Amino acid sequence: MVLKVTKMVLKVTKMVLKITKMVLKVTKMVLKITKMVLKVTKMSLKKTKIVSLVYRKELKNSFICFIICVYIYIF
Repeated sequence: MVLKVTKMVLKVTKMVLKITKMVLKVTKMVLKITKMVLKVTKMSLKKTKIVSLVYRKELKNSFICFIICVYIYIF
């Protein structure tokens, strides 16, 4: 009976070791994924900033054109 219990305990400890190794691997992967996500979000934020600046310039230019057209039409 004692032998059976010790065998079971050994099996359980082996399983626990395997599980902890897997958990460590998974946490490493999660860290890598979060780093990648941060990089991607930084890049997308930079791109949206650039795009918004371009649109602002376009809006400003179109407004100036509109004012010039109205001025020409009036005078």
